[in-house]
Amino acid sequence: MSSDSTFIVFPTTQDATNYLNAMNKTAYSLASAIYPSGGTYTKVTGHAPQVYKSYEWMEGSVFDISAFRYHIIEKADNLVNIGTARYLSS
Repeated sequence: MSSDSTFIVFPTTQDATNYLNAMNKTAYSLASAIYPSGGTYTKVTGHAPQVYKSYEWMEGSVFDISAFRYHIIEKADNLVNIGTARYLSS
């Protein structure tokens, strides 16, 4: 698997929300508004984020590994993660 993630830390949660709202998410769907228990954010900060959104978009078919791409946008308080992953072989 190959993946690429970009983490952006904003001064405030509102700044991160404004950035997220300005992004083109038409291909994405809201995957979750509840942070998974025991996630990395919780391990680092000691608490779950107060504001969390996760959007995902699956491009291609899971049955054609060479053409399948998984895209995610996550917002946890003042942190935004934009990621893409793909399989290199089955």
